Amino acid sequence: MAATKTILNILRPTGIRKTAIIVWVLRVIIGAVFIFSGWVKAVDIWGGTYKIGEYLGAWHIALPDSVIALLAGALAMAEFMAGVMILLGCFRRMAIRLTAIFMAVMTALTLYIWIADPVKDCGCFGDAIILSNAATFWKNIVIDAMLVVLWINNHRAGALVHTRLQWLAVIATAAFTGYIEYIGYRIQPVQDFRGFAPGTMLAHNDNDDNVRLVYAKDGIEQSFTADSLPDEENGWTYVRRATDSNKDNTSLAFISPDGEDITAEVISSEGVQVILLIHDPRHYGRTRSAMANELYEALTAHGGDMFAVVGADDSTAAAWANEARAHYPVYTADETDIKMLARGNGALVCLRDGHIIWKQNTLTLPHNLGVSVMQDGLAVLDDPTYIEALRTAASARHAAEIYILVLAILMSMTAPPAIRNRLNAKTKSAKTQCCPKRFGQK
Repeated sequence: MAATKTILNILRPTGIRKTAIIVWVLRVIIGAVFIFSGWVKAVDIWGGTYKIGEYLGAWHIALPDSVIALLAGALAMAEFMAGVMILLGCFRRMAIRLTAIFMAVMTALTLYIWIADPVKDCGCFGDAIILSNAATFWKNIVIDAMLVVLWINNHRAGALVHTRLQWLAVIATAAFTGYIEYIGYRIQPVQDFRGFAPGTMLAHNDNDDNVRLVYAKDGIEQSFTADSLPDEENGWTYVRRATDSNKDNTSLAFISPDGEDITAEVISSEGVQVILLIHDPRHYGRTRSAMANELYEALTAHGGDMFAVVGADDSTAAAWANEARAHYPVYTADETDIKMLARGNGALVCLRDGHIIWKQNTLTLPHNLGVSVMQDGLAVLDDPTYIEALRTAASARHAAEIYILVLAILMSMTAPPAIRNRLNAKTKSAKTQCCPKRFGQK
């Protein structure tokens, strides 16, 4: 018996230690997945809004864009916060249980998406990683299995933040995520996963080896080379131009009122250009249209250029241009291409020598931007005082530094479990010696 007891005493700590190691490994894996998933959604609230809109459209549910944006923001914040809490070991029972319930719902949803195929991808990782519906379902099954292990054993490992300080970690995480979401919604995402980040060259010359022309027939799209175009008399309709070098093999295609693809002609490889992108002209206000006219006049006066691209058919685009009294040329493009290039219904993309310099939602641009450009020249477009998009990267970086510093302080204020247990034991012993009757001793 003594030998058996000795063996058990030796094995028990080792078993506990192994269990704790497994718990921490699972915390790191699941926490990293949720942090990444929440981050790619938080930086691109417009992308989440578009994706949720696709789901609702497939289910024939109509909601205002503002409500959908709130849902997208809440989802991103919940995922990011769940990842941080799991990684830090905060709220060990509640965090795991809520995350497991959330994943149970998402697993059922992804199973439905895999079977019914209402959308082409679930959008779990935004535009950063595109998974098939089947891969998404099995990914969720693996996460579910890991969550089950944590549900049973999560209490066997400690937390990096003391129980009394964990609410501060929640507040800091919510504040940081909310700020990143604000930048992404009001200005532009601080990180672009769509292939059109600042510095990207738009005015590129495609060679015959990587150019594809996409045609559609009976709702099915197919790409062709310039030497093997299908006969339009057989029902084929031109859709867009595509290249092998661009993300998703899809390049921009700006269409003139005559139906010609004039992308290579209107995007100049020299000078300053501004493109006004509007994916839904029905909800673009007249006030911003007047501001666009002022900016166009100022740009052309200083040797710049500007044109608009609208996500509509020719007749709708012409009607909008007439109503907005647009002084600048107006072209059309696929709504999806416009959303990929810049976020927001009404965004400016500034180019210099064919390269993207900045992108910004017109809602946050100064109303007197055109006047300022007229007075001070094109240098205004490089001034962070006027162009908030030029300083969002630094602002987001400072916010991230502050957030990480707060978490580091909270963790530094948390004593290691062994030291904390010894301190608690000494405190209890001292109280017992001071007041033995109060602590049940005679």
